[in-house]
Amino acid sequence: MNNILRESKYVTSLKDSSYDDSNEEYLCDLKFPVFKLDKYSKEYQKNCLADEALKSVDALFSLDDTYYFVEFKNGKVLRNPKILFEVLEKMYASYFTSIEMLEMKLEEFREKCIFVLVYNFSKNDVENGDKGFDKVSLGLKSLARKRVKDLYKEKYQLKILEKNVYHEVLIIPETKFKRYLEEEGFSF
Repeated sequence: MNNILRESKYVTSLKDSSYDDSNEEYLCDLKFPVFKLDKYSKEYQKNCLADEALKSVDALFSLDDTYYFVEFKNGKVLRNPKILFEVLEKMYASYFTSIEMLEMKLEEFREKCIFVLVYNFSKNDVENGDKGFDKVSLGLKSLARKRVKDLYKEKYQLKILEKNVYHEVLIIPETKFKRYLEEEGFSF
């Protein structure tokens, strides 16, 4: 792991990075340490003498040689162009803010970095039909054994950055996020 990711002034827990102030709730209860990229981004932009800090994702962490950029959204997201555009901005900004910090070129970033949007399933199920999909697919043994990232293929407008900037772009409900991390090799 890059040493800057361990700097205590930027470290928080994944749970704390998932906190939604407006609804006073967490989207994740995992307490392992993550890098608070938005805090780093604010300081980075001051050093660049920029008028404003770029918005960035909620959490950054790594396992082996893979970096996970995670954004938590607790409202209606999936069919909301304004929110999806904000997420797209954060994806770009997180790339620009972190590429120097991680000492990577675009090619390496593209190979090693995964973007994950974690959304509140209960606030999006009627809008996009995932609730019915989950009831059917997870009820069937063959589909229940599939990896989480294989169950949720829809990328909405965010797909444009898959392979262009990030290795993968995933959109996963908070109810499946822990399982996804376990499938990636994290242990809690």
